[in-house]
Amino acid sequence: PRVSTTIVVLARHTARWMLRDAGWRVLAALGALNVAVQAWRAARGGGDATVLALDTLVVHARLFLILLATIYAGELLWREEEQRSAPLLDALPVRRWATTVGGLAGVIAAQLVLVALLASVAAMATVAAGARSPNAGAFAVGVAAWIAAPFVAWMLLSWAVHVVVRHKVAAHFACIAAWVVAITVHDAMRDVALWRAFTLPPIVPLDAVRDALPFHRAVRAAGAWLAAGIVALLLVLPRATRRR
Repeated sequence: PRVSTTIVVLARHTARWMLRDAGWRVLAALGALNVAVQAWRAARGGGDATVLALDTLVVHARLFLILLATIYAGELLWREEEQRSAPLLDALPVRRWATTVGGLAGVIAAQLVLVALLASVAAMATVAAGARSPNAGAFAVGVAAWIAAPFVAWMLLSWAVHVVVRHKVAAHFACIAAWVVAITVHDAMRDVALWRAFTLPPIVPLDAVRDALPFHRAVRAAGAWLAAGIVALLLVLPRATRRR
């Protein structure tokens, strides 16, 4: 089969597995419930739903998404080992890197479905609580920059750690420890140029005259995260696709 066909088939298979996984569904439901409650509480006094919904997602969904990215990046790699399907994939007349990329694409597709769910819930909850309807374009760009792009990048980086460490539990701990350290030293590192490049700006209220949301800074930081994830993917892909 063609490489593109292999990637599409594996992507569909992986996305279907994730979206049907009981653990994924439970975590997604809990995350959506938490976002709905927090967004409704934040909007009870009125305001702009674009700002309120984005701020709710940044404050109350980011850590949740980091944990999901860390967990399912490992599950993608180790599922083959635990189900003993890796030798079968190796025996197929397809390029090994195409099966790996297809699996990653499937995880990304499932992640984007989850982001869309959380964003929709946040927007509807703020409007239901009395906030002004969100600006659809601004909200979509904000969700992509502050939530979706970093989520995908965190998954790629976590997957790269699992490939290098080659031990499921140790890799999970390494990823979680890295995120904890990053949060802990964030304030102390804010003057370091490279660190600032990856720092997503806080959500600020919309100015009455012009859009005051720091979209440009957020898009640049999201681009930096995605670039880091893609570089990590390219660096470890040969090792991940090595025949067993």
